[in-house]
Amino acid sequence: MAGPDRARDSEPGGNRDKPVNHLHLPKTPLEIVRFIYHLPRLGLLFHRLLMDSRVPFYAKAVPILGLLYLAMPLDIIRDFGRSFFGYIDDLVVLYFSFRIFLDLCPPEVVQEHVEKLSLKR
Repeated sequence: MAGPDRARDSEPGGNRDKPVNHLHLPKTPLEIVRFIYHLPRLGLLFHRLLMDSRVPFYAKAVPILGLLYLAMPLDIIRDFGRSFFGYIDDLVVLYFSFRIFLDLCPPEVVQEHVEKLSLKR
């Protein structure tokens, strides 16, 4: 039986092992460049989802709490001057808060906004 985040076999083109509604992490230099290129659209997607009344309040609270963590003076890993390592915890919290936000949003609402943003090219 497929988990809640897996496509069902009964869906057209469904595959049990294909994740639904997940971000693909870039691995190659070309994928990293493409990811950076699409960051503004990703920001627009998050903004549109936060403003959409069909997205539940508890889902909207997750990225807001992630952003509040950035503003907190306390960190899991202390920020050491100009060292990048102190910011790793901030990046991890942001990544997972936005990832959980997307997982909690209704898939049809996410797909609708992705399609609308794709047409704006």
